[in-house]
Amino acid sequence: GWEQGAVVVLVVALALLALWEDWRLSLLAWAAVGVSMALLLVRIVPVPWALSRMLAAGLDGTLLWLGARRWPRPDTFRPGGGIWVRLPAVVVAAVAIWQARAYAPALWPDAARATVALALIAGGLLTIALNGDTLHATLGLLLWVNAAALLLSTLPIPTDWFPLLTLLDITLSAAGSVSLASEGAGARWAREWEDHP
Repeated sequence: GWEQGAVVVLVVALALLALWEDWRLSLLAWAAVGVSMALLLVRIVPVPWALSRMLAAGLDGTLLWLGARRWPRPDTFRPGGGIWVRLPAVVVAAVAIWQARAYAPALWPDAARATVALALIAGGLLTIALNGDTLHATLGLLLWVNAAALLLSTLPIPTDWFPLLTLLDITLSAAGSVSLASEGAGARWAREWEDHP
């Protein structure tokens, strides 16, 4: 059904976040993560809470876009690894998650969502490790927050923690946006200094 479609979209978005450096494509992939997460949560938490996770992802993306517009392009301050350098790490992570599916029922009440949460955690790690920049570090941390939301939503506990996760989301994206903007300002200042010493 549509939950399987949401998982497929989520997996493709995670791969794009880990493989490509382009900030526009990364923010588009983040939008796909937000919609997929809302679809995965809508059956297990009240609809307003699921929609709040999607709206938080939209606000995160907007804040990061505002900072990334002023961000120096990655090739101006670090060497790019290229997709073929990153692809083996993504394939190894995908195989590991596929193998871990067998152990998910013993570890968590909802095995399917636990496997998706494991994919989010691995996607966050890969996004941070393979890109090494502020934008992708922020997106990786936001993926971990989404993994926590998915795991906690399957437990028989009150949903009072949803607003806290949303606040954490927005705080992380605001910090990432400010960092991106300050990196851009620093790069512009350095260029102006070189042009007019």
